[in-house]
Amino acid sequence: MSVARSLFGTLSVLVAVGVAPGCASREAAPSPITAPPPERIVLRTGEQVDMFDLSFEVRSVTAAQPNGGTPRLAVTIRARNNGDIAVISPDVAVTCKENRDGGDWFDDSTWETNAIIPPGVISEGVFYGGLPPKPDASTFPLMVCTDAEVRVVATRGADRHQVVGTLAVPNDVVRRAIDAV
Repeated sequence: MSVARSLFGTLSVLVAVGVAPGCASREAAPSPITAPPPERIVLRTGEQVDMFDLSFEVRSVTAAQPNGGTPRLAVTIRARNNGDIAVISPDVAVTCKENRDGGDWFDDSTWETNAIIPPGVISEGVFYGGLPPKPDASTFPLMVCTDAEVRVVATRGADRHQVVGTLAVPNDVVRRAIDAV
C-alpha cells in the first residue's frame, strides 16, 4: 500500500470520527471581564496619590524643546510600587479640549508608560508628551490647545479596574511649548 493511500485512509478515519454525532463537546466561551467604571481623580503638581498599590506623583510640567516640529511637554514623574507583586506603570498622555485622544510620547523619555515596576521599586524620570494630532489631519499636531491636561490611567491587572487622574496644565506652559516650534 502506498504511503499516500495509507495517510489518506488515516485522515479519513480521523475526519469521520471528528464529525460523528456526540463525539465533539463544545464549551461556552468564558465571559469577558466586566470592569467597573473608572475612578476619576484630580492630580496636583507635587501631590502624591495612591493608584492601587502605586504611589504616583507628577512633580512638574514644563514646555520641552520640540522634536520634529511637535510641541511637547516635559512631565516629571515619580512612582513607587508599594505592593507585593509587580505592577504596570500608568499610561500617560497630554490631551487638549480639541482632541482628548492624547498625543504621542517620545523615545527620549526617561520614564516609560506601561512598564513593569517590581515590588518596592521607585520609578522616576521625565515623560515627553506631544500635543495631540489635529482631528481632521492626524499627521499634524495641534497648534492650539485649550484646557490641556496630563491624563494618567492606572489599570489593575486582575479586574481591569482603572483610576484616571487628570492634571490641568497652565495655559502659559502650553503657549511656551507651541511657541518653541
